[in-house]
Amino acid sequence: MAKRNSERVREISFTTGSGPITLARPVIGYRSLAEAGCVDGDTVDLTIEGVSSVGAATGDWEVGTYTWNSGVLTRTTITASSNGGAPVHWTNGTRWVNGRSSGTGEVDGDGNSGAGMPNVYNYKPEFLAKYRAALALTNLGVSDTPVLFIGDSTGTGGYANGNASLPVIFGDVKKFAPASLLANILNARGVPAAASGFWCDNNVTALGGTLPVYDPRISFSGSAACVSLGFPGKLLQLTAAGTISFAPTEAYDTIEIYSPQNTTLGAATVNNGGASLGTINAN
Repeated sequence: MAKRNSERVREISFTTGSGPITLARPVIGYRSLAEAGCVDGDTVDLTIEGVSSVGAATGDWEVGTYTWNSGVLTRTTITASSNGGAPVHWTNGTRWVNGRSSGTGEVDGDGNSGAGMPNVYNYKPEFLAKYRAALALTNLGVSDTPVLFIGDSTGTGGYANGNASLPVIFGDVKKFAPASLLANILNARGVPAAASGFWCDNNVTALGGTLPVYDPRISFSGSAACVSLGFPGKLLQLTAAGTISFAPTEAYDTIEIYSPQNTTLGAATVNNGGASLGTINAN
């Protein structure tokens, strides 16, 4: 039997009382103790905290060393707790069983980034808190977690970096976009994900492509076009009668449309299979 490293471990437990703690499953994006190499009889340092349905701390917690046997933890030593240093008597609810970090620079639970994320921009603790809350709902099966990438066509858009040495527009360069890459990473980890959105990308048209050819889920009719509004890019536009159609390749329960607003931009109707969902008034 051995003392196991528990970095990047976070599992969910619904056990009540102060006895052995049964582990249900790892939180998406983290390892289970079994994946960290635990075998029966191994000990591991952990922090256990109560969380609400949206992942917010309830104030109940304990820190200690635990013995792992087939997905069940028994307390070996409790070094600190919200119960005055004694084992916590867990009531109904959800617990996160967290591995103890060795301080290698990974993002911690409070959203602080260290040496492990030197190139994160616009990164604030409150953003991570909101993401953790959304991810907790996903883990509980309540809802999906939408992730929106905002940026220019070079860094965030479909043509990745605008480098002409990449496959030409008609060779599926959309796979280089950050949203596509993130979806692939999540799917590889067993997390269902899809790069579902679409956008008008300046590099697509600047290099001689068209949006419907680049993304075959999209089709234009009438006056619909991907047009330049000057720097920094382009937008989808209807100058007269016409349609912009989108045929998704996976099931949807929500569609979000983002539109600029100006007194001269007009209005458009959104339809789903012929049924009107409403009107976007951009004036």
